[in-house]
Amino acid sequence: MTRRPLLAALSCAVGASTLSLRPACASGYATARFGGEDGHPTAAHPSTLYYNPAALTRLEGVRLSADGVVAWRHFAYHRKSADTDVAPPEGVDAGNTGTSAVTHPMAAPAVFATWAVGDAVLAAGVFVPFGGTYDGPRDGPEGDFPGTLDGPARWHLISGEIADVYYSLGLAWRFGALSVGASGNLVHGRVTDLRARNIDGTNDVTAEGRSLLEVDGLLGSFGLGLTYTPHPTLVIGASYQARPGLGEQRLEGRMKGFYKGGRFDDPVDLLQTEPDVFRLGVHWQASSAWSTYVAGEFVRWSAFSRQCVVRAGASCDLAADGADHSGDGDVIQNVPRNWSDAGAVRLGAAFAATDALTLKLGASVDGDAVPDATLDTSLPDALDVGVTAGLQYRLLPAVALSATYTSVFFLDRDTTGRSTLSQKAPPSRLPDSGGRYEHRADVLHIGIDLNL
Repeated sequence: MTRRPLLAALSCAVGASTLSLRPACASGYATARFGGEDGHPTAAHPSTLYYNPAALTRLEGVRLSADGVVAWRHFAYHRKSADTDVAPPEGVDAGNTGTSAVTHPMAAPAVFATWAVGDAVLAAGVFVPFGGTYDGPRDGPEGDFPGTLDGPARWHLISGEIADVYYSLGLAWRFGALSVGASGNLVHGRVTDLRARNIDGTNDVTAEGRSLLEVDGLLGSFGLGLTYTPHPTLVIGASYQARPGLGEQRLEGRMKGFYKGGRFDDPVDLLQTEPDVFRLGVHWQASSAWSTYVAGEFVRWSAFSRQCVVRAGASCDLAADGADHSGDGDVIQNVPRNWSDAGAVRLGAAFAATDALTLKLGASVDGDAVPDATLDTSLPDALDVGVTAGLQYRLLPAVALSATYTSVFFLDRDTTGRSTLSQKAPPSRLPDSGGRYEHRADVLHIGIDLNL
């Protein structure tokens, strides 16, 4: 793995999230929940450095914000046998059917600072809009083949991490009713993936091995935004966040593990393309006590077509059936994704009950980016609805604490008979991932804001 000790340590501290969980209002593995109910493109909050840098002009003086998301994810995968499964020896339970279930916590901090000088606002922040970690259960059968203990989900993930940690600087400027803003991001992307794997891509328990991928890299991206305030009570905002890496990423590191008959430890690159994001929002101050907002986002997950592991410096040249087209064995492993663009809508309201106490309510509906054909346990996705309740309490004129709780309800998905992963040619072939996917999440957001 590329060694960047200080940056890696900071990224590890900030980047704890959940690979298979997206808390709310985010498709795929987007996990942007920092800012809580103020995390939208027309909010008067430092987190708009990411959501819409132009909205930073709504802030005054010096603002410091630190918050954290703590979530509990509940996930279950139920798998039946598929026609392409490799039959185990007689009397052996291969652990390829049954249920893998897990409940575990995640946490992700974020910090922001802003400084307003006249019509300009400078901002800085560290946050994680994409990513997560996962450690699967060992709930499979015990027997002659120890790999079965990792259960039926093991062929797509046993444990792992995916994270994009953003180190961001931004500038916003007000021109009367119109504000514009821009941000530049240094992104530390990293992926760790431990899974059961065979050379031929099947789930033959007699040849079962393990592969561990560890890669990372430094990437760049940017954000653009604008807001328009036609009336003191109304703010309209729009923003764009470019893809991390501005196109296809090349993350460098190593893949190691073993197959039946030998071990390997090789330098590799991971090639993937993550999405860009469009956002639009409206904020209305209905009265001195009441305010409301509506926000939407459109994430171009169609860019996330594959995660291709190649020999260091090589390209990912694949035939239509997923076979390595290079002729040199450059492609070691390819995970077909072929995701679709997805959107989300959020709305919320705030009521200032007293000068110190503000009550908040919110709701979200979030689209599904992953097709049945490639849905697997490493990055599951489903249509979900989130409901939020919370409050903000001002301890001192310059100090405010906030807390919100969100319950996220995902629709169950049953893709039995619809997975096409086992129909690919190696190195793109994976065991059939069809099955019933069930998950939900409980999300607690806590934050502190200082207005100096």
